[in-house]
Amino acid sequence: MDREAYFIVEKAQKTINEHHMLDHTEKVLVALSGGADSVCLLGILLSLSKKLSFEVLAAHVNHQLRGEDAEADEEFVRDLCQKWDVPLFVKKADVALLAHEQHISVETAGRNVRYDFFDEICDENDAIKIATAHHQNDQAETILMHMIRGAGLSGLAGIPYMRQKIIRPLLDVTRAEIEEYLRVSQIPHREDKTNKSLDYTRNRIRHELLPQIESYNPHIVNTMANNARFLQDDEEFIEHVTKKTFEECLISRDMNRVVWNRSRASQKNRAILSRLLLLVLDIMGVSASVSHDMVLLFEKKIKSNQTEHMQVHNLLSIHFVGDAVIFELANARDREDFCYDMTVGKDIYIAPIDMWIRADLVDTKEKCVKNVAYFDYDKIMEPMQVRSKQDGDRFFPVGMQGSKTVKKFLTDLKIPMTQKKCVPIVISGEKIVWIGNLRRDSRFEISKDTQKVLKIELWEGNKEDGNGKCN
Repeated sequence: MDREAYFIVEKAQKTINEHHMLDHTEKVLVALSGGADSVCLLGILLSLSKKLSFEVLAAHVNHQLRGEDAEADEEFVRDLCQKWDVPLFVKKADVALLAHEQHISVETAGRNVRYDFFDEICDENDAIKIATAHHQNDQAETILMHMIRGAGLSGLAGIPYMRQKIIRPLLDVTRAEIEEYLRVSQIPHREDKTNKSLDYTRNRIRHELLPQIESYNPHIVNTMANNARFLQDDEEFIEHVTKKTFEECLISRDMNRVVWNRSRASQKNRAILSRLLLLVLDIMGVSASVSHDMVLLFEKKIKSNQTEHMQVHNLLSIHFVGDAVIFELANARDREDFCYDMTVGKDIYIAPIDMWIRADLVDTKEKCVKNVAYFDYDKIMEPMQVRSKQDGDRFFPVGMQGSKTVKKFLTDLKIPMTQKKCVPIVISGEKIVWIGNLRRDSRFEISKDTQKVLKIELWEGNKEDGNGKCN
């Protein structure tokens, strides 16, 4: 091995050892796009696999976003893994369609698809770790992005070396070192043309902002990486103190309520109080941000001797009563299960969630809008039903291969726990047809052989208001 390549491999090994990323006999799944970073990661891990006694697998997701280039990426990855004798798992997903249907960005949809796929492979192959090719330049770009958008300590700490089963062995390696490794090792890789496009915030930071900052400090990438290490240590310590403090203040808890000892909590400083509030939101499944003004108000109310009350984004109610602080989910509708039979041509009012649903046979599929979906009626088994989510629900999302649990699907969409049972689910027999307004099941898709088209429409309203349809 060339001296320069050996140096980079040693650098990655040091990172792996310092952060205890891999144990002997473990399997590690490499997220392999075919680009320089992931190919370098695969090469380095293969060179270390015998020395450190772990097994390497690879996974590639074809997002179907770049036409022939995406197909060429997949072909390159297949050839590379065959040449290097690496077990490879490939998934095709229409990420643009998923983003449109879920009303999320293409980047978020792609990330959800990738990590769902990685989790499936790990479960099926006893892989313990997922390795991604984030490097030191990625770290600097991420920190700058967080600074621009606004972030607390955790955001300014950047990308962690490890998060659950995800590891990042190249986080101490620069982009220049990766390119040098591939050059001296004569390893080919694919170039993603979109990496040069200034339509993306990260690319503008990479190609415009970071070079400007380097004119003030040529070593800014390494400087920011060092700062991130210190901040990650601080973050880890504060997180430990926060969890310990939470247990000290806790009187009782269940899925809908957390009760603290007010006098104990009131003795804590603002930094810990803000973390405690965030921890409660996370425990109760409330997806919401916390502003500094909200923390100041929380501190003021918890330290007063008065009976107080405050709301967190209308999702969580906080009551300050006597020597207790009571956190309660502001909306308990998700705890009320429902199930209604559906008849074609009839409006059905779903009282617990204040919504209407109607199914009709139509001649053709019209333009899709958010609250309307179309299906092949001949694949439907009547009577259909519309009901709330149940444990173990699984369906076959349009645009994805294979099945997915409804719980995981809603979590990926960041649907708060308070709302998950408010999502109406249309079923045929025991099969899910439609996660209302969110995703269709591919088993009931319209095809060129479809004879009868079923249109299902959902809208908000109540019996008194009549049809409060939203088009």
